Amino acid sequence: MAGKGEDSKDKLEREEYIKEGMKNNYGIYMIMSGMYIGYKWISILYISLYAFHIPLLLVTIYICKDDFTVVSEDGHFIILLTLTFSTLLSHLFNREKIDNIFEAMGRKYYDYEETLDPGTLERISKIQDESTARKQWMKRVFYVGVGSALVAVAVGRPILQYYLSELVINKELPAGVDGSKNTFIYYPWGVTNIYIRIFEYFLQDLFTLMTASSVLGIDLVFYNMGESISEQLGTLGVSLRRLQHRAAHVALKNDEIAKGRHAFIRSMHVCLKHSIKHHQLIIKIFADFKAVFYVALLWLVMGATFLLCMAGVVFTSDVPVVSKGTFASIITAELMHTYLLCWSGEQIAHLSANLPWDLYCNDWFGHSSEIMVYHRMLAMRCTQPLQLTAGGFTNINRNTFLEVVRTAFSYINLLQASNSRTARIDGKD
Repeated sequence: MAGKGEDSKDKLEREEYIKEGMKNNYGIYMIMSGMYIGYKWISILYISLYAFHIPLLLVTIYICKDDFTVVSEDGHFIILLTLTFSTLLSHLFNREKIDNIFEAMGRKYYDYEETLDPGTLERISKIQDESTARKQWMKRVFYVGVGSALVAVAVGRPILQYYLSELVINKELPAGVDGSKNTFIYYPWGVTNIYIRIFEYFLQDLFTLMTASSVLGIDLVFYNMGESISEQLGTLGVSLRRLQHRAAHVALKNDEIAKGRHAFIRSMHVCLKHSIKHHQLIIKIFADFKAVFYVALLWLVMGATFLLCMAGVVFTSDVPVVSKGTFASIITAELMHTYLLCWSGEQIAHLSANLPWDLYCNDWFGHSSEIMVYHRMLAMRCTQPLQLTAGGFTNINRNTFLEVVRTAFSYINLLQASNSRTARIDGKD
């Protein structure tokens, strides 16, 4: 009975830490976007709407396959919806790992007990303040980027469609296809009265809002999880750089200063033990973080390439001004989204690779025989830094962002050249 009581207490404590971690790291957006399996009705709603709209957009492309504007816009939305849908499924299947990460964030990761001296605590506090400031700044950036894209699609596009109709409608759209709201889409029931039209507009606004919520759920949670790991790596680095100060603090606290070198070495081993345990915890949480986004990052990188490509084609081609105005905000948001994900991955890898240098930077030469073994083990472990990958195919860093942009522009040039050649052939005919 006692064992069951302890298990129940531990479970309740874990749930409280998970809630705390979600509350402080925008987990609400995961819930709102159906990515957290504890709220099944939201997930079912999202999956149903995705499963309903993606085929309709594909049908629209098939019906309007000769209309470049329709194909470009709907192709972009299909990629975006498929990307968010696949990420939703990935998060649902990795609920346990997500809970592990939120629990660690709610617990503030690791307690060094009383092995941190005032100087070390001050430096760690500075790292935490800088991390919190970055999270707040990034939150505003994501809000502005996603919000501007949402307003451009759901509000700006319909208004421009109405007031600039002579610049938008180049030819009659096929029966059942409507392009007066957020995008071109085919509904099988047709338009019979105003109430059906209002219902169709509601569905378009709903899946647009869903997509924006999903992007926030992916980006904000990913960035906050990544930033928390970076913060912990920075804290660990400080604890290693100030090892001797910490050891002196522990020895003084235990009244062992007068006992000489051996007492100081014991204090140093106590401090190193805590740093190593902290490092092991970071590695464990990072493994869960990497597993959660392992496939999702592959879709994100591939999707970002095609999204930028389609947005770029629409923005640079001879398409209506409404499409260009809409995609100007979308392409900006997508560039920002891709860059920040890649930057976060590079930051984690950089900080984890620098840990042996952090240990080297304290006054080790006075205690080389005691520190050398730890330094060698740490250096050996850090030869493979904590590195996010896109499904194991490529590392997530700023070079990946450059490759995404370079590849997208290559596709844009290819598609534009193909369209120009087709137009010349049609002109000759």
